[in-house]
Amino acid sequence: MGKVFAVVVIYSVILAGCSKDLNKQQYYEKGIRYLEGGNVSGAISAFKKAIDQDQNYFEARYKLSLAYLEKGKYPQAEKELLKILKLNPSYNETHIALAKVYTGQSKINDAAKEIELYLSKISDNAEAYEVAASVYEVKGDYSKAEEYIERSLKIDPRRVSSKIILSNVHAAMGDYDSAIRELNLLLGKNGNKTSLMQGIINLYIKKKDFISAERTAREIISLQPRKDIGHIILASVYVEEKQFDHAIDSLKRAREINPHNLETRMTLGRVYLAAKDLKKAAEVFNEITNSEDKYAPAYFYQASVLEQMGKKKDAVEKYRKVLELSGDYVPALNNLAYLYTEGYGDLDKAEKMAMRAKQLLPKDGSITNTVGWVLYNEGKFDDALKYFIEATHYMPGDPAVRYHLGLAYAKKGMRDKAEEQMKNSIRLGRRSPFPEYEMAQNYLEGVKKQ
Repeated sequence: MGKVFAVVVIYSVILAGCSKDLNKQQYYEKGIRYLEGGNVSGAISAFKKAIDQDQNYFEARYKLSLAYLEKGKYPQAEKELLKILKLNPSYNETHIALAKVYTGQSKINDAAKEIELYLSKISDNAEAYEVAASVYEVKGDYSKAEEYIERSLKIDPRRVSSKIILSNVHAAMGDYDSAIRELNLLLGKNGNKTSLMQGIINLYIKKKDFISAERTAREIISLQPRKDIGHIILASVYVEEKQFDHAIDSLKRAREINPHNLETRMTLGRVYLAAKDLKKAAEVFNEITNSEDKYAPAYFYQASVLEQMGKKKDAVEKYRKVLELSGDYVPALNNLAYLYTEGYGDLDKAEKMAMRAKQLLPKDGSITNTVGWVLYNEGKFDDALKYFIEATHYMPGDPAVRYHLGLAYAKKGMRDKAEEQMKNSIRLGRRSPFPEYEMAQNYLEGVKKQ
């Protein structure tokens, strides 16, 4: 009898193993459970397996797009959503998701087009009006944003996320008191008090009301004394006040409570960097890369510290390490391209890196300036001039951009404009010192002697 029992057990195990091959519906349902439980990577895997069994399974593609959206993988999300529209053009929820994707990619006009298309068909969806409000807030059309968020709240007066967006819109309009009042009204009605209080603290910081910001941060500490979050938030307040010693003390306390929080360690390094304590900053980031040898941001800050120490050759190697780990890490693309213009690399490669950074963040002034500077150093003065002019739109008060623009005008023989921009760079540089300040002065002195 014992042998027969053994055979039955083995047979049962084989059957159990065979049952692991799920059908598309089961994979879909598994993906839903993963997504609801916060396991986004698991959800992506499950939805992909459902789609492998049926390429036309647009419901799975839609959920997959939402999972990609959750991960911030906008190109992948967009790809799935566009496939859905081909499979089922009447699947209107796709337009809401596309609006979110395009907002994340800074394609605001495309986002507005998608959400308006949805609202032209369906006018009773609170989430859609909420997304529309977010889109128009980013566009800077605050009256339109306020109109849409009020429509959302009319459909669902208890919708907390819409009330938070309304607060954001008022803050964007500079009405911080109304924004704070709206969040305070939510405090007693919402379980996630810490998140709301953090939003209130950010508003106090924008108001320069640091006393209220500190008080609210200490309230978080008293509510959650055994958690690190309150000390981390208090440190952020001190950083805004440039009280770096207090910020460091708060972060050390947070680290005592939770020594495994990587972001706390990263923030501590960044605060040392802001305080110009380069030795301490280097120690923190070196410690992180020793334990987290695949973590690109830590190598990036290592490189930043080395660059500020004047060890630019070593900084170049660290920036290259960042790009080995994360090829589209924009700050590293930008900084390494700039260093290449100083003789630490090939200008053709510098142009490729700068252009890639510009493609990823098209409206970033610092990146636009780097593109211009690379082109200038390649002797492409017409193109360089175009990018420097664009950079002034994003960073009108940056003296280095004005200095570069002046150089480009000089190369084009436009001396009056060159002199004007050099004067602008010196005027702005008195408030915000920049490395080329003396060069700008020397240029103007040379003009006077002519």
